[in-house]
Amino acid sequence: MKCFFSGLFLVFVFTVSAQDFKIQIAAYADSVPASEFVDRGIEGVTVNHTAGGLWQYFIGYYYTRQEAESIQEQLIDRGFPRPVIIDMAVEEALSERNCGYTSGFAQAPDELPGPIYIVFFDDAKSVFDERDRKILDKVYAELKSDAKKELIIMGFTDNKGAAEDNMELSSQRARAVRNYFINKGVNAIRLFVESYGESEPWYPNRDAQGKELPQNQQWNNRVMMKYKQQQQ
Repeated sequence: MKCFFSGLFLVFVFTVSAQDFKIQIAAYADSVPASEFVDRGIEGVTVNHTAGGLWQYFIGYYYTRQEAESIQEQLIDRGFPRPVIIDMAVEEALSERNCGYTSGFAQAPDELPGPIYIVFFDDAKSVFDERDRKILDKVYAELKSDAKKELIIMGFTDNKGAAEDNMELSSQRARAVRNYFINKGVNAIRLFVESYGESEPWYPNRDAQGKELPQNQQWNNRVMMKYKQQQQ
């Protein structure tokens, strides 16, 4: 099934050839209504709810990366800043190793309950994206409403630069999020920082030819938050 934009809607043409690419439009900690996409002229969206609690929204499939890149650009124009092209051949190979990318990053430990929250950072920066402040405020409200909640804050980077520098950058990012909560009154002993550097990319930073994939790298420059298991 081939999918492409036509005017304000996605049109489907059925064929028998194999399609090699699909696109993740967005991923959220909470599910969103279909109108989130339909109101922007996007139909045919499929959804995946990961074991880690993340809601992922996809469109596709496409025969060539060039075709997928054209749709990716249109999605950005329609207000989705981080659409990711997924190479189905790579995904199949990764899934055999239990780390396919539609399952997201390397999974957080099973004992960490609840949804995963994510904020993003610009390349080589440790200041979180202001567009994601509402995510932090949502987590803060949950921490404020339940004084027993403890939060693990995990920092990540893409693979640009030296590995040791990326480890420090991921730590700076996690600490920036931690400091946000502390400055709003959350006790520091409830906040746990973990740094992963470039070691656990959500999506490949480069394609098979070594070309950088900026949209993918945006997803890797992130901090993820998940609640620690409360002792009974």
